[in-house]
Amino acid sequence: MVTESFGLLYIGMSHLGLTANTGLHTFVFDMLIFGGMFTILVVREKGHFWESIPSKTLMTAICGDMIVTFAISTFGIPGLIPIAADFIPLVLVWYFAFVLIINDIVKVKVLKHSIIS
Repeated sequence: MVTESFGLLYIGMSHLGLTANTGLHTFVFDMLIFGGMFTILVVREKGHFWESIPSKTLMTAICGDMIVTFAISTFGIPGLIPIAADFIPLVLVWYFAFVLIINDIVKVKVLKHSIIS
């Protein structure tokens, strides 16, 4: 998870030109929120995350958090400079791919061969 986060941080700084003065903190805020929301879906299940449907309450909370995060990132708040709305889907897709696909596959394989399962 640390490696994938540093990878996205590198993209934000080198390819998107983000700095502390141009919204890097907001970009990292998005990384933390979206990565955390997807991680909740992965760690709640020993098998693949799709093997059980999350409760409506959990899904509402996750979707609500993502909507509020998008709004904060787009419009800004004190301490978080607004960033281009185009950057936010990049963070969503990045963590979707890494957390819900790659990390989930690794988790299932590790648990399959561990004494925990």
